[in-house]
Amino acid sequence: MWSSVHLIPRHKLTPDTIEVAILPRRGRIEFNPGQFIVLEKTLGDDTRRSAFSIVRKEGKGIVIAVHQNGTAGISAWLNALNQKSTAQLAGPFGDFSLIQGVDKHVFIAGGSGITPVRCILDDLLAASVVPTLIYSNRDPNKVIFGESLRMLHKAGLLNLVEVFDRDLQTALDRTDGEGTAFYACGSSSLVNSALKILENKGIPKDRICIEKYGLDMGGGSTPSDSFEWKAPFKKPVNIAHQSGKSILQSALQSGVQIPHACEVGVCGACAVRIQTGQVICGKEIKRDGDEILACISNPIGRSIPILKPKRKNRSEIVSLALVIGAIFMGIWSIPPGLGLRAKGPMNTSHERLQCESCHKEAPGTLRQQLGHNSQAFLGLHDISPVAVGYKEVDNKVCMECHDRPDDLHPVSRFMEPQFAEQRATLKAHECNGCHGEHQGKRVANVGIAMCKSCHSDMEVAYDQVQPTHAQLLEDDAWETCMSCHDFHGNHLTEIPTRLEKGIPTEALLDYLDGGPDPYSVAKKHTAKEAR
Repeated sequence: MWSSVHLIPRHKLTPDTIEVAILPRRGRIEFNPGQFIVLEKTLGDDTRRSAFSIVRKEGKGIVIAVHQNGTAGISAWLNALNQKSTAQLAGPFGDFSLIQGVDKHVFIAGGSGITPVRCILDDLLAASVVPTLIYSNRDPNKVIFGESLRMLHKAGLLNLVEVFDRDLQTALDRTDGEGTAFYACGSSSLVNSALKILENKGIPKDRICIEKYGLDMGGGSTPSDSFEWKAPFKKPVNIAHQSGKSILQSALQSGVQIPHACEVGVCGACAVRIQTGQVICGKEIKRDGDEILACISNPIGRSIPILKPKRKNRSEIVSLALVIGAIFMGIWSIPPGLGLRAKGPMNTSHERLQCESCHKEAPGTLRQQLGHNSQAFLGLHDISPVAVGYKEVDNKVCMECHDRPDDLHPVSRFMEPQFAEQRATLKAHECNGCHGEHQGKRVANVGIAMCKSCHSDMEVAYDQVQPTHAQLLEDDAWETCMSCHDFHGNHLTEIPTRLEKGIPTEALLDYLDGGPDPYSVAKKHTAKEAR
């Protein structure tokens, strides 16, 4: 969930690294040491997103250390920041954390990889544990937190081993592996080197925790200027890939739709699979059969990688299953008794509807549908697959009865880019995403606190209600929104200015479950009774 935050530059740690405080507009940012956040900022005509590890807590917010990478991204903008600004924040995320059940801890960090390590070190120091830090850098004059770490070393609170020649072997050979947890954070090359040394040292995998930064291009790997997208039931599509874009961006630009949400490799919505070829995914080279996140991946190698969806959709699964059944059982007509059967009670006001009111037969016979999809699956034509048996019940079917020109929350609104997360988590762009038919309720899939999903950073000018919206946000009282506001705005009623005049929570819960309408009997638009 994205929220608006204030950014306050603190001070330079090195010529190209700055500390920045992040303060929430309301509430506080809770995190575990070792985690990271994602910042989103519009710079010029581009909206950029970058991940940054948390260094420490500050008041209700956090502090991050930002090493400048390039000249046009968020890290460059933050390093040039000299006054308070704002951005959007998601997170915290990540599982780089202390390994429990051990008494000794050895950290291997490279460059800006020190940032999550620094946060974890503070926890250990507070517990009177003396950890070991093997800190690798190229330039002694650009060591992030160098002065404070050396002071801790002199005070006997930290065993600091500084490495400037990339010789991790010598430093790790001097560590005791018995009952020790090892942590590596930095570039892929540094982490991979550390892993190899630790493996040779006989350290079990459950006592190693890693976090990688940057790309591992591998020996002799070269970027590819294209890749193929092979969706079931369709011919492969060759997609041109531009430098600086991800596989997801190139696919979307070419008209190939891949599900996505966060676009920074966190949510996993854009997961796809490699059929053949090689791809750089974030930090690792992935090959045949591997799963990747399209939003942080780029094609590489001399041969063009072929990618495919991670999983088939419902129509594809049904078609394939029926084709296989037809081949092995010789069933090329509808089996006796195959038809519609309700999977649960109808929702409120739908009790008198027939199944066929919403579930329409798909064009053609079952044999034609299976034949079409089978030919598409074998690549004999490039026409999209068709529905099997019955059409999918979509928003268009719902709107045949519930179309409201002045709807306050039309499903079309949630197709806007800023609601990507709500589409992925709530399916807010689909009527059934909230209402969930065949559950015997009015609204089955969301509760009365659903407004938080979109309005957590809301600010109301000239707020005259009691209590104010700002107070309600501070109290996290999202269950009160629907006490005053009708979600679709279809009831003819006045919005109260005092919460005590609103609808009680119990009545709202009963309403969502299918009980009496607490807003008003009069409505702007009335749904059709039956079709």
